[in-house]
Amino acid sequence: MVNMVNVDSNDFVYIYGISDSPNFPVTPGAYNTAPPEVLRIFVAKLTPDLGTVVFCTFIGSPSSEENWAFDPFIKPLSDGSVLVIDNTLNPDFR
Repeated sequence: MVNMVNVDSNDFVYIYGISDSPNFPVTPGAYNTAPPEVLRIFVAKLTPDLGTVVFCTFIGSPSSEENWAFDPFIKPLSDGSVLVIDNTLNPDFR
């Protein structure tokens, strides 16, 4: 489920959402590639034509039910990375 979408000045698309799919397309070298045991937050960057996933990673605890996004905010940065801000009840969020 997608919670937030943002677009940078070069039209790359940034997506913030949640998934519990064991086959979710995280990219090699991502911050966290472990398949979720429960709903996990993901952050992804897609090319302007939406045809290629530039990066996709999970964030949050791999086994906690408290990974819900309460007030997500994503902001593309000028170097191609993304700033992610949210609130959580999870003491093990990473």
